[in-house]
Amino acid sequence: MITQVVAVQFAASSGYAAAVIILVVLIVVIVGVIAALDRRQKRSAAATGEPEAGPWYRQAGARFRRRARFRLTLDAEGAGPDGEVVTTSTDPTVPLRVSVGLRSDADAGETTMKVLVPRGYDAQWVGARTPAELEPTTELLALGNEQVPMSCLTRVLPNVGRRDSPLAMLTMTVRVPLRGEGAARIPVRFRASAEWLAVGDDPVIDRVFSVRRS
Repeated sequence: MITQVVAVQFAASSGYAAAVIILVVLIVVIVGVIAALDRRQKRSAAATGEPEAGPWYRQAGARFRRRARFRLTLDAEGAGPDGEVVTTSTDPTVPLRVSVGLRSDADAGETTMKVLVPRGYDAQWVGARTPAELEPTTELLALGNEQVPMSCLTRVLPNVGRRDSPLAMLTMTVRVPLRGEGAARIPVRFRASAEWLAVGDDPVIDRVFSVRRS
């Protein structure tokens, strides 16, 4: 009788051990298949020169995720509806603080904010731990009959969620004409891109700010 009980317990423990081994083997196989699919995708992207679309499970999840759309804002401190800033300073240059913001209606993931300012302006993000460097671009913005060469200031947000409204501030040094000699006009462009942005949606906003002496 005791021998039978021991045999039953041994059989049960053996069956449990076998089940655990099978489960481990299945997990290893699944992980191996995922790794093989990712390697195959990377080789295919490298061969065709196309950007990688990410792991297959993220691609599958993206098909069921609502794609985000952005609403952008672009303004300057002290500016009226027409973008004019009036200064009482007598200094030859004044700082112009420009705010850029966005609002997302769905999870957007990692988001890149790019602000174009006229080349030669000393623009920096306010409060940034590490100062970002202005990068020259080939883009031109119209200012009357002129085409103004631009530089780009970039900021990356780790994640923008539904109804998030991140706001960033940058400052630039503006040379202002003497009183009665008109105003300095500064074209600015703000563009945002995101990991899970709606296909074909390339949100951008342009404004021209002007600074004159009172």
